[in-house]
Amino acid sequence: MNLFRLDNKVAIIPGAAGAIGSATAKLLFEQGAQLLLADVSFEKVSDLAHSLDSKVLALKADFSLVSDCQAAVETATKHFGRLDILINNVGVCPRIPFSGFH
Repeated sequence: MNLFRLDNKVAIIPGAAGAIGSATAKLLFEQGAQLLLADVSFEKVSDLAHSLDSKVLALKADFSLVSDCQAAVETATKHFGRLDILINNVGVCPRIPFSGFH
């Protein structure tokens, strides 16, 4: 038994077009996960998805928007039937002055 296999686990990877996101996508795919790759750059994330497998989904999404987060979850659950893994691979920081940080 391989403890690190992810056969048929469904994962969403936001920010998948970046270096860390794409490396994570490749690793999870190699371990058997079914993937929904999301990024604000649809062309890049679509290219990555197609380079892995035709069954990997690509989605244009801005995870600083609640509506895009919800759309990603809805797309994954509708297509794959469930969601098992979310890789938190994006950083969102509101624009506030330094004095506003606590």
